[in-house]
Amino acid sequence: MVLFAGEIKNKSELETWREKLGIKVNPNLRIEKTKERGIGVFYTCETQNESSERIELMRIPHTSSYNIYTLRKLVDENLSAEDKAIVKRTLSVIFARSRGSSESLILIAYFIGFLIVSKKRNADSYRNSETDEFKQTMGTYLSVLLDTTIGNLYGDHPDILEDFLSAFPGNVVLKNSIVDITSGLWDEITDTLNEEFLEKDEAMKVEEVLQLCGAIRSRVLEIPREVEGDQEDYYVDVTLVPILDYANHDNEKRNAYFDVDRKSQEVVLYFEPNKVASERDQCEIFISYDEYEDLHRMFVNYGFFPLNKERRTVIEIPIIGYCESKLMSDFEITRRLYCIRQTPNVQFEVLFDAKGGVKSVKVLDDEFYSYLAFKDDLPWNQYEKEDDEAMNELNELNEGKKGGEVDMETEMELDFARGFQRSVAIESSLSGEETSRLMKILWDYVCEFFVKFSAKCRLFNEIIAEYEFAGNEGRNIVKLLDLYIAVCDHVLGKGGEADRILDAGSVFGKRSKDRSSRNKTASGEDADEEDLQGFLASRMVPVYNYSASADGVEIGELEI
Repeated sequence: MVLFAGEIKNKSELETWREKLGIKVNPNLRIEKTKERGIGVFYTCETQNESSERIELMRIPHTSSYNIYTLRKLVDENLSAEDKAIVKRTLSVIFARSRGSSESLILIAYFIGFLIVSKKRNADSYRNSETDEFKQTMGTYLSVLLDTTIGNLYGDHPDILEDFLSAFPGNVVLKNSIVDITSGLWDEITDTLNEEFLEKDEAMKVEEVLQLCGAIRSRVLEIPREVEGDQEDYYVDVTLVPILDYANHDNEKRNAYFDVDRKSQEVVLYFEPNKVASERDQCEIFISYDEYEDLHRMFVNYGFFPLNKERRTVIEIPIIGYCESKLMSDFEITRRLYCIRQTPNVQFEVLFDAKGGVKSVKVLDDEFYSYLAFKDDLPWNQYEKEDDEAMNELNELNEGKKGGEVDMETEMELDFARGFQRSVAIESSLSGEETSRLMKILWDYVCEFFVKFSAKCRLFNEIIAEYEFAGNEGRNIVKLLDLYIAVCDHVLGKGGEADRILDAGSVFGKRSKDRSSRNKTASGEDADEEDLQGFLASRMVPVYNYSASADGVEIGELEI
């Protein structure tokens, strides 16, 4: 049985690696290159009509999947004292310098430690040692990770990303990823570890470290782990699962799923024959990386955009307070937004056509009251005064003047609840006519933003083309800019604002006081409530734009 086929590099080494890991695979399974997705997993049916509800495709031992628990045990039980010290010191250096902690970062830290060990022990002998299976298997997996083509921002040049962040502020998801790349953190970590452990001719390059960061973030899966003694509840571990991580994501074409065998703790991939056309002999296996497809998060983590034709995808863009609008200054509208604790971000449902072009754009306006900021006759100064008085009372309470103390988290919750309740009360008092009027103003504001935003995206694409780098180091951010431009073009029409093809009535779900009206999908059917609530729960953290001035962001000889 041959698993790795076609033009896959180092097939025999990968086959040996799989066997060493103890991964069992269906004999009809193949891993091959694909035209559109790099590498994929393919299954050939034994008969044209498989009768089983599910077919087991692969089974990965618990010890051959890598999360924070299995890696700690693996290091303790398989590494020499010297190598163990290297890995633990690597963890210490990374977490002493990092701004935060996450399961993905812990995995990255472990694999940077393994990379140091492999370099220190000589990479070839590290992989080929017959006396140390751990080093052999981990050496091959390091090669896989270092050879992974990454489509997320870790593959782009830091200078481009810094300029992008200056030109397009307000997006927390993008900012966190870009700052991780451009802050100099990984340069500092690489220099420190090289100085401690490696000679000059074997030193790590920061490009290798960033490659590991991007590859690991793009390949991790969320694997369920049963709560001890509980048959219903479970935790989710961020995990690298070798071989399974070759399977591509597609929620519309999903025909397989992974689960954990409760007895053996093995990760098992199951194929669902009823999800594919019966006449097909071979099909690509698709799994789901994430049920809720936020386009920014999918891009930052996995390096691609799901171009769904029927299933909802969402893109969230910082707009309100980022427009320099003729309707209202950024500072004033931001001040009002904060009074009612509404977000400057607008969530859009986006659907695509068969060629990957934008087919439909709608605002997800459930529990979204930012349009209230355009109501001029509300007592905005009084709201600010009430907030100041409430904050002073909390400060006095914390200083002991009135007894008791409120922790920071509770204080933030109270602050948010006060403003949000204010927005709900305002919204419930509006007539349907007034609601429609305010939504119309908001949509005019959004379209004004898109006119400027589209021009800015096109200008930035021109700027990237002017960069002189050896490689194609702006290719990934260009994908994002092209998506932005496509959304703008669909909303505005190719002629721009004057040729606008969508109005407020066509993009908002709530067009009257009838609260039973729901967002509609492109087909006109009611949006799935659970799906909608998932997107609402995963809304991006708001960044309020309190910039007092609207200075241009200079990039090269151009100005945005």
